[in-house]
Formats: sequence, C-alpha cells, structure tokens
Amino acid sequence: MNNINDSGSISNLHPQNDQPRLEVIQEAYRPAIDVEAEDAIDISAYWRLLKRHKWGILGVALVGLLIGILKALTATPIYQAETKLVAEPFQRKITIENEYINSAAVFLFYDTQFEIIRSRWVAEHVVDKLGLVAKARKEEETQKADETSDDNSVTQRLALIVSDLLDWHQWLGIDKEEAEPLSDTELRDRLASKLQAGIKASGGKNSQIIHIDFADPDPKLAARIANAVAEAYIQYDKTTRKDTSSKTEVWLTEQLAEAKRNLKAAEALLQQYQKRTGLVATTDTQTLVNKRLAEMEKALVLAKTQLSDATIRYNQANRLVGLASGELGSVPDVLASPTVLEMANEERKLARNERLLSERLSDNHPDLINARTELEVVHKNLQSEIKRIVADLKDRKESAAASVANLLRLLKEEKAKIGSMTGEALELARLEREVESSQKLYDALLARFQETGATEKYDASNIRILDRAKVPETPSKPNRKLIVIIATILGLFAGILLAFLREQLDRTFKTTDDIEDKLGQPTMGMVPMLSAKESEIPEIEYLHNPRSPFAEKINHIRTGLLFSNIDRPPRRILVTSSGATEGKTTLASNLAVAFSQLGKTLLIEADLRKPSLAKRLNLTLEQGLTELLMNPDIADEAIQPFGNTGKLFILPCGAKPPNPLELLSSNQFQNLLNKLSEHFEYILLDAPPLLAVSDAAVLGHYADARLLVVRAEQTQIKMAEDAIDLLRKSNVPPTGVVLSMADIKRMAYYGGHYYRYDTGYYGSDEDEAPASISRPV
Repeated sequence: MNNINDSGSISNLHPQNDQPRLEVIQEAYRPAIDVEAEDAIDISAYWRLLKRHKWGILGVALVGLLIGILKALTATPIYQAETKLVAEPFQRKITIENEYINSAAVFLFYDTQFEIIRSRWVAEHVVDKLGLVAKARKEEETQKADETSDDNSVTQRLALIVSDLLDWHQWLGIDKEEAEPLSDTELRDRLASKLQAGIKASGGKNSQIIHIDFADPDPKLAARIANAVAEAYIQYDKTTRKDTSSKTEVWLTEQLAEAKRNLKAAEALLQQYQKRTGLVATTDTQTLVNKRLAEMEKALVLAKTQLSDATIRYNQANRLVGLASGELGSVPDVLASPTVLEMANEERKLARNERLLSERLSDNHPDLINARTELEVVHKNLQSEIKRIVADLKDRKESAAASVANLLRLLKEEKAKIGSMTGEALELARLEREVESSQKLYDALLARFQETGATEKYDASNIRILDRAKVPETPSKPNRKLIVIIATILGLFAGILLAFLREQLDRTFKTTDDIEDKLGQPTMGMVPMLSAKESEIPEIEYLHNPRSPFAEKINHIRTGLLFSNIDRPPRRILVTSSGATEGKTTLASNLAVAFSQLGKTLLIEADLRKPSLAKRLNLTLEQGLTELLMNPDIADEAIQPFGNTGKLFILPCGAKPPNPLELLSSNQFQNLLNKLSEHFEYILLDAPPLLAVSDAAVLGHYADARLLVVRAEQTQIKMAEDAIDLLRKSNVPPTGVVLSMADIKRMAYYGGHYYRYDTGYYGSDEDEAPASISRPV
C-alpha cells in the first residue's frame, strides 16, 4: 500500500485561507418551533400551494371555459312571451246589484285564479285551439328529414356531437329501444302535460294585474300560447258562470212551477170554502186579529230563521277553535274579521318557515325553537280572537232563542183570544193566509227567475286582457355570458380542489422541513438537482466547481456530520437510501471530495450487487473490493487516487461476488476496514438501498455515522419510515437524513427559509484555475 503510506499527513479540520467559508445554514441551527404559530392558519401556505399547481389549475379552468363555450353555443335559445290580464274579484251570486264587492278574503281569489290558469282544462283547450298535435307530427317529420340531410349547420352538428357524447346508451354499449309511435290521444295528453308545466302565472299582490308567461324555443309559438292561455282562462270563467246560471234557471223553473201549483190550489180551496160557507170576508175584528196573528206568525218564522242562522254560524265558528289557520275554511264571521285574516296569514307563514327549518335543523336548534315559539304565540292569539267571535255568536244565538220563546208565548196568548171566534171564520182566515203566503212566494221566485235570465244574457266577465303577448325578439335564456363565467369559475374551483387533493395524496418529501415533521429525524442538509447542462458528471460536481452553491450544500452536510459528535467526530460514514435512483452515490462521491479537503479520504463502493460508481466515473480498474478481500496484497492496484489533490482515493466494487451479504459480514471485511482506518482519515461507504437487501444494515455496524438519502418529490414517506425502522431494529439508527435532487425553484413554492447565494462570494476566482481530474493509469 505504497500510495497510501506515501501520502501526506492529515489536514487540519479548520479550512485554510484559500478554502471556501462554511455558510451558517438555518436548518443546522433551527430555532424552537412556535406551537401557536403552527396551529394558526397559514394563508401564505395556501397561496404557495396554488402557485405550485398554477398550471394544472389554469388547465382545468380552461377545460371549464371550453365546456362553457361549447354549452353556450349548443344551448337552444328560449323565448318568453307575457300576457297581462286584469282580474277583479267578485262574489258569484245571481243578482245584478252589488255584483262587485270588497272581501277580506280577496287574497284567496288570486291563488285560485293561478291554479285555474295552470289547470289541465286550460292546457287541453290551448292544445286543441292551436292544433299543437298536428304541429308536433309535422315537426317529427321535419326532424327525421334533417337527421338524414347533410346540410346541417355547424351549430346543429356540434349539438348532435354533444348529444352523442352525453348519451349513456353509447357509453355502456346498449342499443336504444325504438319507442312506439304515440297515438293522437297520447300525444295530446303529453303536449297538455308539457304545456301545463310551462305555464307561469303571477301577480295579484299589489294590484289586480295577472301575468301569464310561457317560454318556448319558437318565439311565435310562445306568444301564441301565452295569448291562447289567457283566452282559454277567460273562456273558462264565462263557461263556469253560464253553467251556474243555467243550473240556477232550471232549479228556479221547477220551483216556480211548484209555487204556481201551490198558489192555485190555495186559491181553489179558499173559493170552495167561501162558496160552501157563504162567507165573503172576515169581519173587521177578525181581520184585525188575523192580521195581528199573521204578523206574529211571520215574526216567529223570522225569529226561528234567525235562531237557525245564529245556531249554524255559532256551530261553524265553534268548530274552528283549536284548528290551524289553514283549516279556517270559508266561515263568513271568521273571515270577516281583518284581525283573524292577518293572524291566519302570519300563522301560515310561520308554519311554513317552521316546517322548512325542521327539515334542515335538529329539534334543539335555537332557530327552530324560536320559530316554534313564534308559531305557538300567533296560534294562541288567533284562537283567542276566534273564541271572542264564537262568544259573540253564542250571545246572538241565545238572544235569538229568547226572542223565539217570547214570540211563542205571545202567539199562545193570541190564539187563546181567538178561541172565542167561530171555527168558520178561523178557517177562512187560515185559507186567506195560505193564499197570501203562496202568492208572495210565487212573486219572489218569479222575480228571481227574471233576474237570472237577465244576468245570463249579461256576457261581460270580470277578467279582461290588458296587454296581449308580442313575439319576443331576444331570447330570455340561456345567458351565454353567465354560462361561460359559471363554467370557468367551476373549472377554477375544480382545479383548486384537485390541487388540494393531489397535495394530500402526495406522500413524498418536498423540503427539509418535511423530513423533520414526517420522520422525526434531524436533517443534515439538501443536495440541489443538477441538470445535464450544469454538470455532465454529477458524482464529481464538487471537484469541478468547489465554490458553487452545490458544493456549499455538500460542505453543509459535511459540517453537520462533523458536529453530530463533537467529542468523537465520525470517520466511517455510511451513505444509503430506501430505494434505488435516490441520489446516494452522487452524495457519497461528492461528500468524499469534500472530506478530502480535510484529510485523506477513501470512497468505497460497497454496493456489490449493482455497482455503478466506476462506470459513472469512467474508471477502468480491473481490481476492486471483491478482489482486495480475497487478496490483501493487491491494495495498490485496487485503491487508486482520484483527482489532483492527492487526498482522495476510490475503492471500486470490482467483480460482482456471488454472495455479497456473506462477504460484507465476514471478518475479512471488518479487518480490512480496520486496516484502512489506520491509513485514511475518513472512509465513506456507498451502500446499497436498505429496503432492497440487508447489506446496508450490516454495513451500518461498521460505520460511525449513517446518512439516509431521500429523493425530493419521489421517495415515499412510508419507504423512508420503513428504512429508518430497519436501521433501528438493526441497532444502527441513522445519524441524519439528506434531501437529494431538490429543485430549488420549486422549493420556493413550499415556503420556508432556504439558501441565498452570493454569486460574488461563491463565484470562481479568476486567479485560480478549476481542479483537474486525473484518471488512474
């Protein structure tokens, strides 16, 4: 081992004046972590995340923009037409006077009219009036002809392409079932249902104007349908009134005929009785008594009628006690109270609000509890008002009952007075009263019949068209700008979501902070990535540019190793990784060059399974570690100097042995290391990956320090954890971890304080030529 023995003495650990200074790096002397700052939301971290994935986010946003443009271009324009009506609420009764009234329940009128406008009757009437069945048949034929034609526009073709892309039958490879043609009746029903769903009615809140809207791709058809709906609605109103008048007239005709028969029968009985008895008329006294008796009987009938009416109204109102506002029905005495109507509307609003909140919130939610409390208070107030009205009606009922009782008593006394009169006079008076009563009933029915006939001829309606719908010139939808904007925003949010998802799923190391956070291991430093332009041979970049930022990172790692044990700085250093292609050989070789500045250094290629160092450095040595273990006398041939410093030596692998693990764990290898340690100040072992084979774990026992290399944005955290766990189980825990092949520009997007280079300080010295490389002969 002449080359080894003839080398100079070991250099001082402190660098000479011509050597680059060691930068005090923040990672080596990291301050205590602020727990509160760590728990706080770091807005800048989110911003850096967005910057890291800006191109992906912009790409997804661009896709959303293109989809929005495609959707906007292929969307069918919809035109909306509107017809305005004036609808005046009125009470339907067969009288000419007081036809139009102001009711406290007018708000129910417009809700009813809206339901009529959207009714099936109106929809079917419009379908028949406009001949939409025939129009639909014609459109089917035109569509079939267009599908077979080659003259479709670009937009139509684009719409067909989009339709095919969205057809799930084609994606699943399922043939569409040809639908059987619909009959005219089925088609009419479908058109009526579609028309019914498209009719919109609104208004009636602050005015008597009703708006009827309808939207369709055909602007002319939209206007025709809106006008046809208004006309059908008016026709429904007129038809309903005529039907009511006709039914009333038929009923009055029957009642009038019966009343006429009763009158004639009463007159015939009176005439027969007068002829038989010879009485022409009652005496003045009898006439006066009979008149008084008739008035009392009339008053009794009226009092009974009032009692019956009061009883009915009381019972109707009394049933409402305890019911909700939606069950008030049409009790006049209750609906006539503005207070009841106001409370009923408030209760309905609060009940609807409570129902919506109960669907979304739990029973203990404060908003739901407040809503139910307000509903209960309004309900109690409403019930109190109804009870007050019921109490008034009860008083009226009791007053009417007292009147009936009083009249019965008076009538009984009057009849006792008449008891002295002769039976013939009484009978005559009775017959006269029956004739008079029948005559009055007949006259009343006749007047009502004539009134009904006049009303039926009065064809005016309380509903009239104010503005007919015009053909819309511009579509109401789609809003193409809004579609594009929304699609772009959704694409942007989708891109951001994917960026966050990718960040969460990415289980690799980005910065040295990740090593300490994820692995709980000290970080010895990082090795920047070198591009092909920057270095042809990364393994000896330090030798080419000893004052470059790359070399300074290597110096930082060297300093960390030396400071890892101040009392006994490590001399044997193992460099390994969890897997292949993680940069351990590059770190080991450049670290060997750095240590050679401090003393004689030997780099041993201990990866006997897949050696690559000699090939990367273009070494042509025929002897190596394998041969040296077999024959210690060939040390001069196996160990050769590298570079022009005279302090760096390399021991390549040599021939691949059949049993690498047995060779490395043998006594010969341990004795060789001990002997080499006598001649070299530092020995670096380039070991194979930990998770692939057990060689590195065995070599760890021979080393004073062990470096685990993890590649930035490639090595999985789980692999690094397994590698550390393997070293710990082998009782050779790692001294530190090094982040290799790190992209400095990308690391700026991850935050933290990284290295700032002074190009003037680290730049090459004009007076000093770069180190040359000498190859062993």
